[in-house]
Amino acid sequence: MPEDWDEDMDGEWEPPVIDNPDFKGEWRPKQIDNTNYQGEWEPEMIANPNYFEDEQLYIQKDIKYVGIDIWQVKAGSIFDNILITDDEDFARNLAKETFEASAAGEKEKKDAKDEDERKKREDERKAREAAEAEAEADDEQEDDIEDDESAFAEDAEVE
Repeated sequence: MPEDWDEDMDGEWEPPVIDNPDFKGEWRPKQIDNTNYQGEWEPEMIANPNYFEDEQLYIQKDIKYVGIDIWQVKAGSIFDNILITDDEDFARNLAKETFEASAAGEKEKKDAKDEDERKKREDERKAREAAEAEAEADDEQEDDIEDDESAFAEDAEVE
């Protein structure tokens, strides 16, 4: 950066750009033809004599335990009443009897908690705004006192 350069006045300094007469463009490796190239590679398909399609693969005999790995982003999630079945109608009916009955009570509790949190945030916001207004009023009062004491006030005595 030159000695007489002032970034506040002149902006950010950039060195001058000088063209290179020997520049021939961006470098790229040479392409040499491969005489042995046979096209894009594809795996060879070999028949598997032991392969068979199992239509009953998903059916499990007796499941005694369920393992669930849960990653929670927000606290308060509830996991209960786990059902494993292959009967869709049974699952729907059981959900109506159990889940839908308890969901209304859980929703009421959540709504009450959300309302309490909203009121708390609103009270905090009002307190913060009141404190800011009071601080601003104090600043204006101090400014008025300083203006009254200033030599430039309208009723200041001139010696």
